Amino acid sequence: MQQIAAYFIASSKEAGVDEYCLKLIVGHQIGDVTERVYTHRTIESLAAEIEKIG
Repeated sequence: MQQIAAYFIASSKEAGVDEYCLKLIVGHQIGDVTERVYTHRTIESLAAEIEKIG
């Protein structure tokens, strides 16, 4: 499972997926207070980031 996650994350980075969206998608904690508290992503924006992977 870890290899699949590593592949997905590497592919996402290569495709230019937003780092904070990627963390939300894979369930990682966002350490940046501004991003975590004041910025909220919609399901549509997360889907748009996933579509970048192709």
